[in-house]
Amino acid sequence: TCPPDLGLMMQEADAAVLIGDAALRANLHDAPRLGLQVHDLGQMWKEWTGLPFVFAVWAARKDFLAAHPETAAKVHEAFLASRDLSLEEVTKVAEQAARWEAFDAKVLEQYFTTLDFRFGPDQLAGVREFARRTGPDTGYPADVHVELLGG
Repeated sequence: TCPPDLGLMMQEADAAVLIGDAALRANLHDAPRLGLQVHDLGQMWKEWTGLPFVFAVWAARKDFLAAHPETAAKVHEAFLASRDLSLEEVTKVAEQAARWEAFDAKVLEQYFTTLDFRFGPDQLAGVREFARRTGPDTGYPADVHVELLGG
């Protein structure tokens, strides 16, 4: 492993996987400069399986939820409120983020509004399918069971 820097990664490997800002930077700046082809793994997964790919979740163990239900509920509500406010104020968020990122506000706003923050039945099916396909080879269970808070 190495820092999420495409140029450095390609000195050590034949391919690299990046997510988030590092992937955006690689796609817009580094890959064209280095003559590399970029693949969107989320899009490839969707084409392969027909399901969305889930890149991140906020999860808690059942024993924590049982011991601290109010804390878990408050954190969950705070995440949802933060998401909602950020999407309502996406232009301001992009302008602020552009102050320290290598992208202008317009690019960041497009990126932020392209992200899918839902986690419903289709996303759950995507997580289950990923576990089914990768679990046996990675030491993780192939039959992942996810319960949504309040569900």
